[in-house]
Amino acid sequence: MSKNKNFIFHYAIFLFSSIGIFLTYRMHKLYSLNQECGTGNCNEIFNEVTFFGISNIYLGMAHYSILTTIGLSCIFLKKPIIKAIIPIRTLMIIIGFIYSIYLMSYIIFTDVRFCELCFYSACISTILFLFTIRLGFKNTSFKQSEFFKYLYISTALIIILLITTHKPNIQPSFKNETTNVATYDIPISGSVVFGNPNAKVTITEFTDFQ
Repeated sequence: MSKNKNFIFHYAIFLFSSIGIFLTYRMHKLYSLNQECGTGNCNEIFNEVTFFGISNIYLGMAHYSILTTIGLSCIFLKKPIIKAIIPIRTLMIIIGFIYSIYLMSYIIFTDVRFCELCFYSACISTILFLFTIRLGFKNTSFKQSEFFKYLYISTALIIILLITTHKPNIQPSFKNETTNVATYDIPISGSVVFGNPNAKVTITEFTDFQ
């Protein structure tokens, strides 16, 4: 594979890992506000499926953050170190892909409703896995240049900007609202009363003797 194509796949892995950070951050914001993700039921997934008690939100956030950090650090590190950390990234991508298969299988084969954000995360994991296959599991070559540094840093800054400025839409809680209806005061003086007339609960019965 040529060095230019090699760079394209490295950058694509970095880009989608960065998008994964934004996605998991959005999950975190929705979950902290007790909001659902679109048409899905993400909160149920987050509460039921955990790994050693850790929510999938924070597992995913840590996973994508490490992948992004590895991709960004390859721009500045020396080649021997790059050759040592790229296999770690490859292993993490494989593990993330397998875990996404497990998570989607859990959603499909149980009574849990569809989780929109979980599906997006699974798509990202699949894309990363396919890019890794195309790049080659044993391929540790990485081209460095000033242009690539600016491109990676610009991408990272854009993701940081999106995270810091993102405000999820808060779904209003619907409450039963009474409609305006006419009310009438009916005089009850002189009516027959059984029991304590000052009781806290009163049952009024209307009768018609005509």
